[in-house]
Amino acid sequence: MKNTKRMKRKFNFKFLAMLSIPIIGISLVVPVFTVNNITNNRLNLWTTYDNALDNSIALGFAPDFDNAGGSGKIKYGEYLNGFTNDNITQYVNIDVMDGNEVNRLPIEKLNLETLILNEWMRADEYKFKGIVNNIAWTSMGDSENATYNEPMITGGWNYKIQVSIDKAFLMQARDLDRIYPGNKFELKAEEIILKDKQRIKKINESLFDFKKISIGIISGGGDGANISNSFRFFSPSVYPFFYGSDLNNEKGLGMQFPEPKDKSFLNNTHYLNSVIAGDTSKQLLEQFKGKFDYLIYTSPDISSYDKNDVLNSEIKTMLKDPSKANENIEFGKRGKWYTSAWGIIGKRQLLTYMVEFLNKNNLNVINDDPLLIWNVTPPQDLVRLRKNEAK
Repeated sequence: MKNTKRMKRKFNFKFLAMLSIPIIGISLVVPVFTVNNITNNRLNLWTTYDNALDNSIALGFAPDFDNAGGSGKIKYGEYLNGFTNDNITQYVNIDVMDGNEVNRLPIEKLNLETLILNEWMRADEYKFKGIVNNIAWTSMGDSENATYNEPMITGGWNYKIQVSIDKAFLMQARDLDRIYPGNKFELKAEEIILKDKQRIKKINESLFDFKKISIGIISGGGDGANISNSFRFFSPSVYPFFYGSDLNNEKGLGMQFPEPKDKSFLNNTHYLNSVIAGDTSKQLLEQFKGKFDYLIYTSPDISSYDKNDVLNSEIKTMLKDPSKANENIEFGKRGKWYTSAWGIIGKRQLLTYMVEFLNKNNLNVINDDPLLIWNVTPPQDLVRLRKNEAK
């Protein structure tokens, strides 16, 4: 049984890796990282993914180095444009691991006091002994032992929210408080999370009933005639702040992701944590024909395709009213609508994007109270994080 489970997880990981999509999951058991072989002359801090950079900026500091995802991607997702301090942060393209071992030589050159990693690397924690002084942990939905498995019911289907942005943000804040005492990062994180909850509650007090909306966020990537043959849906489990409701511990706007035509479709083959994929895209078209009020079509680079190709494709047949495709399909880069979903600033931005999109369609969503949209520290006020220098 154990071998079967291991094989299944390995398959899912490879499939999602091809899409550059993380496997979802978060562990709530957060062991204290034991500092090993501290070297006093190490000063710098390195964030290795967009969510770690995002959460750091939200806490008021800029890392000395950022990897922004690796794999040839030098800078962060575009949703963070205007939030970073590029006078402090240097952007590097260094893989954290070289095969099964730490990429030791280039990492040692970064002179790291602290490395911020995602949960999926906990099993490799011991390998960093003597290379960095401290590790702080966060998550973008990734650990092997997912204990956070809250139900989220939307469209009659029970999705599992295996990542909580709020809990991942708190995890990073608490670890940083342990490494850099006196900064009160956990307190700041709690204040931000409370404001987000109050904002969602206020938006939900709008005269508009979000539970009447069915909306899907598409991961596209083809061009021309291939548009309809190369897409998937991002799972509702990625967006608890959109699809969560009073039925769930993760409060959200309560939007609906509709049931497929065949309820057995959403099994382990087609519902792979962060994506809903058919054996073919045609299968998705058949299962969700006429099911959505609105669609959001995302791709790595909007300039790589013609929007008219999408509007004239079979994708519009998934709308309840395909004749309104021009108004009811929104377009955006994947970094805006997906990469952003894993960080606390991204959550703030995505709520704004969604309200703007719905109001563009004359839905008159009100009560997105500007007083409840917490302020991100301006780039020029971000600081370098150093031990014994509480800010």
